[in-house]
Amino acid sequence: MSAPLHASLTPDQHQALLDLRHDPNLRPRVRLRVEALLLSAGGMKVPQLAAHLDCCEATVRTLLHRFAERSLAAVHPQPTGFPPDLARRQRIEEALDRLLGRPRTWTVTTLSGALAEEEDIHLKPRTVRMYLKRMGASWRRTPARGRHRQDPELAPAAGAALAGLKRSPRVASWTSSVSTKPVSAPACPPPTPGPHAVCDRSSPTRTRRAGA
Repeated sequence: MSAPLHASLTPDQHQALLDLRHDPNLRPRVRLRVEALLLSAGGMKVPQLAAHLDCCEATVRTLLHRFAERSLAAVHPQPTGFPPDLARRQRIEEALDRLLGRPRTWTVTTLSGALAEEEDIHLKPRTVRMYLKRMGASWRRTPARGRHRQDPELAPAAGAALAGLKRSPRVASWTSSVSTKPVSAPACPPPTPGPHAVCDRSSPTRTRRAGA
């Protein structure tokens, strides 16, 4: 019959667990594991630990086996997923350092394009922003005009070219409320039955009979 499963602590391990137990920022799950190891080292068996900590016996056994393999690291959550690619991270940060050292203004979008074109590093702008924040790079809004970057030899010619492209000012237009259109004579009234009537243009209100 195998010996009961329990945690065997050295004095240093016992003191380290006591220090963790009094840490106010300790996560509840980690605190539960610390309590289980201390109680197991004090002689409490697996079924009693499971009942006292309100968990299943398999959870207690898993913790005790991990403690035997990993020592105090067993109380902390084991990271999941792939480990970080430190070599790629260093390559990206070095490439960003070279680009930021140039005498020009960058945005995360232009940095993303330069990384892809010059370094064959394809990152989205939001990922570039994350790397810049991690590197401690500062940023500021660019001025409305880049006079601090103007070449004194090319600035006059460029200014003249831009002046030619400017729109001419609009001429204010207005309309008069008085109509200047010629007033036409009113239309002739429709002919009445009987003798033929013609319209007299000299007086829009008079008509004369034909042959009168």
